[in-house]
Amino acid sequence: MQRRLEAEVMDTEAEAVDYDRMDHSEPNEAFVARLIELGACGRMLDIGTGPGHIPLLVCERIRDAEVLGVDLADAMLAIAERRRRASAHRERLRRDATGFDQESVATLILSGRFLGFLPDHYAEAFVRAGQMRAVQPELFRYACRFSGITRRSPAPSRVTQLLRECLVLAHINHPAPEPCPIQV
Repeated sequence: MQRRLEAEVMDTEAEAVDYDRMDHSEPNEAFVARLIELGACGRMLDIGTGPGHIPLLVCERIRDAEVLGVDLADAMLAIAERRRRASAHRERLRRDATGFDQESVATLILSGRFLGFLPDHYAEAFVRAGQMRAVQPELFRYACRFSGITRRSPAPSRVTQLLRECLVLAHINHPAPEPCPIQV
């Protein structure tokens, strides 16, 4: 099935309303039919959701589907949100997202609609490219304390000793975070 990309973001309310009024039923039905044919189920992400036609259709046709729709245009998202609230499937039309690995968190952040935590070393290239920035890092940050444990006897191997020395040197200028108040 051929899908044609839109040339620009439809940012104004008038553009979003006009787009919403267009009849997209034929390509949307074909798209969802193909999802069903491929066995789609569970959680899905609709990037460029527009006024939210496809997430609604997916929830109508696929019983266990949960769909998160994201879009760059606030006007489109406003229409999609009104449609979501009026839908019998509103509980399965999500407005939040969770990433369980660094790549998925980065993708959500890069969409421009989500905030998230990434380790400095992972975010560094995105920050250098101007694609990400830290938001109030003095307030919104977290530090992880790691402990290395070696046995006393027999003595650790030279490789283990070298790894320990490298870790200590790498973190010597980084103060340890405060201990977690929750004891497990």
